[in-house]
Amino acid sequence: AVEETFEQELHQAILLSKLAYEEQLVSAARSEKEQESNKKSGKKSKKATMSLEQFNNMGSDTTATTTTTTATTTTTTTTTTTTTTTQNTVSLPENSDTKSKELDTEFFERVEKETKEEITKEKEKDMLKARLNKIDDDITSAQLRVEVEKRDEIINKLKSQVENLKEELTQVKERNKKLYQILSHGEMKDKASVLAEVAKLQEIRDELTSEVASLHAQLEQERSKTRTSSTDTKPSKQT
Repeated sequence: AVEETFEQELHQAILLSKLAYEEQLVSAARSEKEQESNKKSGKKSKKATMSLEQFNNMGSDTTATTTTTTATTTTTTTTTTTTTTTQNTVSLPENSDTKSKELDTEFFERVEKETKEEITKEKEKDMLKARLNKIDDDITSAQLRVEVEKRDEIINKLKSQVENLKEELTQVKERNKKLYQILSHGEMKDKASVLAEVAKLQEIRDELTSEVASLHAQLEQERSKTRTSSTDTKPSKQT
């Protein structure tokens, strides 16, 4: 959309430049024609004055015929010169129009070339911007991937610790079961030592249970952190 708007503005600027340039050409052609017309009228009046002065300065009757012939020749020459001048005057607008067309063509070719160059520059800027955005997205994705891998390692370690504690708890339960069986059958000589052993085992069991609960809480915290970081990263990547 931005590129289309830019092209439309450039085309409008070209049209306005063309209209202004054509108006300048028309004004220049008019002024040139007026100057040529003024020069033409000035030459005619000067040549007419010269021929009359020559005619008035004629001397004797003997040279009258020769002078008349000269005047006629001068008049003919003046007419020929006037005709030639008129032809040149007529041909000048054609040359002027040809030059104007050539200048007009060169001007608009140059403007069109500059317009294409500007459009190309804008496209290159957009492409560079898109590449930079893609690079930023790739960097963000890589950082997120590294962060997730670290979280996964922590979670795996916590899972391993939980499994080990579960195994220890199972062993303690088995030992308690055996002790209960021993007490039931009366095979222990010292009941007090058995009770002390039972109390000790209960303490160990309580400690292990507390430690397992703590590890479970840590595991849930790491999982919630991972979910939060993933949720925060997705909107930033979309923007």
